[in-house]
Amino acid sequence: MRIFAVAVGIALSGYSHAQEIGSQPGDIILTMKILLRDWGITNLDEIRLVQVGVAAGAQKPIMSLHALRTAVRPSGLTRPPVESTGVLDISNFERAGKNTLGGSLSVFEQSPSSARVDWIDEYQKGSFIRLDYGKREMGFCGFWIQLFESTWGDEPPQFLDASRYKFLTMFVRRNKGGGNVLLKVADNRWHKKQDAAAVGLLAEFVTDEVFDQGWQRVVVPLDRFPKSVSLQHLASLSFVVASGGEGQIDFKNIELCNSLSKEEIMPTESRAHLQRGPTRKATWVWNTDALLKNRTHQDELVSLLRREGFTDAFLQIPLRKKPIDEIPFETKDLKALISKIHRIDVRVHALDGYAQYAKPEYHASVKRVVEGIIRYNRNVPPRERFDGIHYDIEPYLLPGFGGMMRSKILADFLILVKDLALVARAGNIPFGLDIPSWYDVPDEFTGQIEVIEFDGKRASALSHILSIVDNIGVMSYRTKAKGLDGILMQVKGELENASLQNKEVFVGFETENLPDERIFTFRGTPASDIRKDTSTAHAVFLIQEGDSVEIALVPGSAILEFARSKIVGRSAAQSYLSWPVASSSFSPSGRLSFWGMKDRSLPSTMEEVMKIARQFDSFAGIAIHHSESYRKLLESSRER
Repeated sequence: MRIFAVAVGIALSGYSHAQEIGSQPGDIILTMKILLRDWGITNLDEIRLVQVGVAAGAQKPIMSLHALRTAVRPSGLTRPPVESTGVLDISNFERAGKNTLGGSLSVFEQSPSSARVDWIDEYQKGSFIRLDYGKREMGFCGFWIQLFESTWGDEPPQFLDASRYKFLTMFVRRNKGGGNVLLKVADNRWHKKQDAAAVGLLAEFVTDEVFDQGWQRVVVPLDRFPKSVSLQHLASLSFVVASGGEGQIDFKNIELCNSLSKEEIMPTESRAHLQRGPTRKATWVWNTDALLKNRTHQDELVSLLRREGFTDAFLQIPLRKKPIDEIPFETKDLKALISKIHRIDVRVHALDGYAQYAKPEYHASVKRVVEGIIRYNRNVPPRERFDGIHYDIEPYLLPGFGGMMRSKILADFLILVKDLALVARAGNIPFGLDIPSWYDVPDEFTGQIEVIEFDGKRASALSHILSIVDNIGVMSYRTKAKGLDGILMQVKGELENASLQNKEVFVGFETENLPDERIFTFRGTPASDIRKDTSTAHAVFLIQEGDSVEIALVPGSAILEFARSKIVGRSAAQSYLSWPVASSSFSPSGRLSFWGMKDRSLPSTMEEVMKIARQFDSFAGIAIHHSESYRKLLESSRER
């Protein structure tokens, strides 16, 4: 978490080089070199997916490689549709992003009309989505739900066969406004045309049944679907605001069924319980070496911890040169710093982390570090001891994690985590681990949850980790509490699973000054001759150079010139691939970090998260990354 790439989950394999090729700001070619073997790929021609990110650097943009994959799906577990007694659960909105069919939810709008969808979880009352809309005379707005799992490479999608069902049902609740919502449906043919056929206004299908909290049931007989739509190949449902100005409508539990039994037609309540014990507040302290050299800086840290009500400090153990297991624990300065923090009733956890630690060749040295911490604790009085051990290893930063090496990297990582936790447990000291919020989430490109074979059990990385450690710090770096992309959505799975395993969860907040990032995705069969595609905004080239491959992100205006200089005249042994950009997305820094935001944004968001997260037994508290950036954020807020 000490560099930008950690916060956004980029797997780095080198530094990019920016080459000016024109006078315009966009006329920059970014290149980097990788080894295919690091990504689990033997043949350049097998590659069918490339994803790169471009972030602002000190001088010029910096490119990093997110994904490099072949057309073979990694082994994993596709989350299957939930069907029981003739009911197919399309989406109960228990988790944002993918629904139970593997499809996604997206908003559509054309100005001046507008729409926004937020995910809401009332926990003990269930989850739902909220549509806020502004329908004007011109433009359109609404949202659509995809009914099939997205595929990648050249694999055709598997559309939903609904021919054995009789009804489409859902629950709606109108909070304000009087707008009508038109239901539309698409099969594979309509999907290919990027259009859908109208079924009717939802108001036509609302039943007379009355439920708690204003929910109404909508029942749509499938024989009301237009004859032009094939029930055997359903692709999407669209909810189009047909009229009504400003308004807000909630949706929950969209299902296909064969009967309309009144029993158990509303979702059951969550099993979350009220969290016990006081809420803790932690922070990562990475600048230990600087603190040990300057007592004024130590006093500033202690003042920050006391003033802001921190209960725990994850304190980086003193940095060292090789070998990594030789750490100067016994220095009087370190003992004095730990004692000083303890005097204000703040727990001190020994913190360390490095992505390379996940590699087997590092395991023995890292284990000796933990053994050294245990020995240190045994040889000093309580006021100078560490209260816990906390690791921030982040294996997804290794080259190949975004390729075909993910399962192996995670399996090696779990071996290390288990070894470290066993040593810590033998030393009677709690062991914690930082993790991203997506170890239990289907992969962006395959729709599958990565399943790891470890200790005779096949499970997600999250499940394995929770069976090993005492607590986790979830890097749930977002700047709003609720919604489809909010902090609570990021940590919901971790809180639920940790509650079942009696483990603790710290919910993370980022305050580092991060750059914006744009992500480019290239997929499918490579272009036969990219020089003929004059309309693409960007292209990516993979150029074989012996054992290495050069990756080049080229703006559309520079494709011809780049091809002439790098591609024309190459021999068969010097192969290359190229693709036009398939999609791009923008991730602003304000989505991930509170740096530079309004004075009360962070405190109010923390309160909102804690209010709901306290309903889980596993919720230990919040953790702010990191002490130095948080101090600077507070100082800049006071200056404003």
